[in-house]
Amino acid sequence: MTYAKYIRRTWRIVSCTALIFPAPFPVGSKDTLAAAMDEPTVKAAFVLNFARYTQWPEDHFETADEPCELAVFGGSGMEKAFQRIEGKPIGSRPLKVRFTDDPETLEGSHIVFFCRETSLEKRLAALDAVKDASTLTIGDDMPRFLGSGGLINMFKKNDRLRFEINVERALQVRLRFRSRLLRHAIIVGGP
Repeated sequence: MTYAKYIRRTWRIVSCTALIFPAPFPVGSKDTLAAAMDEPTVKAAFVLNFARYTQWPEDHFETADEPCELAVFGGSGMEKAFQRIEGKPIGSRPLKVRFTDDPETLEGSHIVFFCRETSLEKRLAALDAVKDASTLTIGDDMPRFLGSGGLINMFKKNDRLRFEINVERALQVRLRFRSRLLRHAIIVGGP
């Protein structure tokens, strides 16, 4: 690959990232932008977009208009950011957000976001509670999250939010990710 092709390809990837992960807030004055760009808001926007680029099995939802349920597990300080994305569409379904720290309440959740403060013991119990379900599990900068059965782990590198996806585990629970999402991920496992 020539250097010019490499530069064009890199520019396309950067441009596509901006299209895939649009700003989840109104663009306006610098004050509005600065207030909206706090880390929890950015993470909530990533979770929303992860859900939008995930395909669940057809039989996973009981009805055609059933909301897509997101459980925010063990989080403090993330409530405001996740409340902002409640009601946003995931395909044709509205997103319903709830907060919990009890692994036994996760049944029926389509997405579980594990906050960084979650203890290892609770995280493992929660992952065990949804291990056989088609539940999108997302970790917030948790070492060994994917090895414990999680599907997506977000982490910061060079002041940028990155993510890794365990494709092999996703296939085991019958979840598929669109290629537009996979292009920007670090792939762990795979067929």
